[in-house]
Amino acid sequence: MFLIGALVGLELPLLMRILKDQLDFKDLVSRVLTIDYIGALVASLMFPLFLVPKLGLVRTSLVFGLLNVAVGLWATWTLQPLIKKGLLELRIKAVVVIILLLVGLIGANKITSLAEDSLFADDIIYSRTTNYQRIVITKSRAGFQLFLNGNLQFSSADEYRYHESLV
Repeated sequence: MFLIGALVGLELPLLMRILKDQLDFKDLVSRVLTIDYIGALVASLMFPLFLVPKLGLVRTSLVFGLLNVAVGLWATWTLQPLIKKGLLELRIKAVVVIILLLVGLIGANKITSLAEDSLFADDIIYSRTTNYQRIVITKSRAGFQLFLNGNLQFSSADEYRYHESLV
């Protein structure tokens, strides 16, 4: 996590250093921060309201990965005069990562199933993602369990607790 945070923290200063000869410093800072804030706003609204409900968490993560690699690939053309060597190698690596992410998108259901199989101790008999939550029902010798967003909501092994208060 520290490495990711450090790299994200270096993004804006690096961009500002690359563009320092294009604009006055105050204009540069205001434009870079404006674009950063608008991008963060759009992403923070699209993620929970559109992307995760429509695509699921795994596919959404892979789509964001594709977007980041596409921006990196585009940057190899935009910043070509600044890149001294290894330009072709960078582009090939970006294309390989794009292919891997596309394979991940194709197999996203399998990835989700494997993750859930390792998360839940019992056999999964039903799983579905709705606009509001991830529903998983498992079956064990003791009975059935209902999980919403990975949290146990009901277990038939102790259903008497649910009915006891009603009687």
